[in-house]
Amino acid sequence: MLKEKIMSVHHALGEVLGNAKLESDAALLRLCRQNLEAAAEMAENMENSLEIPAPFLAVGADKIEVKVNIFPAASNLCRPLAALMKEAM
Repeated sequence: MLKEKIMSVHHALGEVLGNAKLESDAALLRLCRQNLEAAAEMAENMENSLEIPAPFLAVGADKIEVKVNIFPAASNLCRPLAALMKEAM
């Protein structure tokens, strides 16, 4: 979700880049777009590695219930969401 928002700004700056009259402005816009692309990739990597604390996930026969905990869980209690979803199937 965050990656898409960052990339939308990246694309909008691409439109502005096409209208840049000075090379210095175009160079600045290209640099901004490169930084946004890198930030979007980092955001995607962070979003893909989010974990849900195992004690707060209940897997039943017909549903998965996620209980929200506002306190950080110990790292040994966390498992990647993809692994939990795989086990539920």
